[in-house]
Amino acid sequence: MRFWPDWDIFEPEATLDAAATCDRARLMCHLVPGLRITVTDRRPGAIPPFDYRATDGLSALVASAVADRATVTRVIAVSGEGSFEERVPAGGELTTVRRSCEVKGALQWTTGHQSEVRSFASTIPTPAGGTHVTGLERALNRAVNDVLLDGSKRLDRLDERAHRDDVQEGLVAARQVVVADPQFRGQTKQELGTPAVQSLVYDAVKSS
Repeated sequence: MRFWPDWDIFEPEATLDAAATCDRARLMCHLVPGLRITVTDRRPGAIPPFDYRATDGLSALVASAVADRATVTRVIAVSGEGSFEERVPAGGELTTVRRSCEVKGALQWTTGHQSEVRSFASTIPTPAGGTHVTGLERALNRAVNDVLLDGSKRLDRLDERAHRDDVQEGLVAARQVVVADPQFRGQTKQELGTPAVQSLVYDAVKSS
């Protein structure tokens, strides 16, 4: 594939950032199993050809993100699949269709305090999160508190339970759902809005 900019759309002074292009190519390889991308920039003084293929998907993405950090867990891979019904407009009326949904993810806790959760709907980044991230957070909270409550009867009070900030401290994670025709909140597609995805992600994370 070659890219030729349309100068009716781009400003005359617009340039292509080769490093950003390679970063995007690397990310796509993590999101699409088996994909291999080679980027060749033929401009004078350009970077050498970039060739990448990710064999471990989101687990490799998380591992690379924590490469220079001290960790307290291994990379935990999460996967699952399910289906749901959705009402969509077709031929001027609402029709019920069944959607399949694949859930993928990887988690690792570090000794730091900040959390970093990257999420995607198919190959579309969702920096504002959405229903797939909400499902992840609910499942992590439930899983951690199940372990704590099983080990100590002192945690019967709500104020003694682990909360979102406690559970996600030091967490580095990547979450992806592959679903046809995802619903987004807003025109910029930064937040997934498909309601049924939350329960599917919750079940996948909780059972991992």
